[in-house]
Amino acid sequence: MKNLSSLFTLTEQFLRLEFRTQTALLTHALFLGVSLFIFAVALPQGLVPPEYANAGVLWSTLFLSSSSLAGALFMRSPQHAFTESLLLCGLPPQLIFLARSLTLFALMLVLVGMALPLLTLFSPVSHSTGLASLIAIILLACASYACVASLFSSLMAKERFSELLLPVLVLPITLPILIVCVKATTESFLGLAPQGLFFLLGYALVMIPASTLLSEYVIEME
Repeated sequence: MKNLSSLFTLTEQFLRLEFRTQTALLTHALFLGVSLFIFAVALPQGLVPPEYANAGVLWSTLFLSSSSLAGALFMRSPQHAFTESLLLCGLPPQLIFLARSLTLFALMLVLVGMALPLLTLFSPVSHSTGLASLIAIILLACASYACVASLFSSLMAKERFSELLLPVLVLPITLPILIVCVKATTESFLGLAPQGLFFLLGYALVMIPASTLLSEYVIEME
């Protein structure tokens, strides 16, 4: 119970550091909005059904902006100095890692909350969306991606051009869930039962504990 309280306290502190400047979140929210607008304008109307186009545009732009966001969040001097001070205080690296992952997870949910209304505005979906399945897809995918991106951002913290390299390194690990998310979200937009939920659940059950275990060695290398 004490560790859980510490986890939420640390997450709150990381979020406070971000919302104090709001630079990273606003920049990537703007990037996400511009990308969605460009895709909506560029895709010929009627050539690609909006259910298919919306799912592909949503997840590809979200994953790209989120990996860049992870680099901007955890490789800047205030957050990096805060992490070093937490380690000097004797806090477990896994606890710090989970707090950073929760921070990125929360910000990803903010980006999704911005993206979905824009998608329906630019390219309306004609079918009734399976809301419960769509929420499950978003939560599982964002949780898995946040852990992987946070792990690699810690691993690349001292490398040159780390913010540019981070999306390239994260993509091969997260490509399976990107493909499954697009298919499952398309099925949700079509009002069908998504077939990829069990895969997303299995991926989360493997990657989140694995990333947490590896974080003990990775964060201490920063």
